[in-house]
Amino acid sequence: MSTDALLSARQVQTAPHFVERLSARAAAEGSAVTLSADVVGVPTPTVLWSKDGQQLAPPAGAEKRYHVDVEGSRVSLRFERVTPADAGWYQCTAMNAAGSATSRAKLTVQAHTIRTLSHCHRHQHFYCDVYKILQFI
Repeated sequence: MSTDALLSARQVQTAPHFVERLSARAAAEGSAVTLSADVVGVPTPTVLWSKDGQQLAPPAGAEKRYHVDVEGSRVSLRFERVTPADAGWYQCTAMNAAGSATSRAKLTVQAHTIRTLSHCHRHQHFYCDVYKILQFI
């Protein structure tokens, strides 16, 4: 390969950079949540996800907790039903031959709580118990 061709090939490569970065999300336990960003680079970057500094394993099996999606420059980490264990700092790292870039965001998950009526009286005991059960569901 000639020096001119090699220089031309190097000029075409660009390090990944985030056009749209990850943003913090808050969600109720059991709800669907998607962390997404837009990242570009030449050649197309490879993307890795991590949570609290630990790389996420590729989702597999019947108990997939999350899905990784890539559509063009859009990269997403999608949860169908979050749990409090999913809360933490998520990082998306994009890498190619020209370099790497990262984006981080915090996911907060609100756990289910049982709400009660403070004005329940003894003769309303049955109705209050039903109310407590319905509020938990």
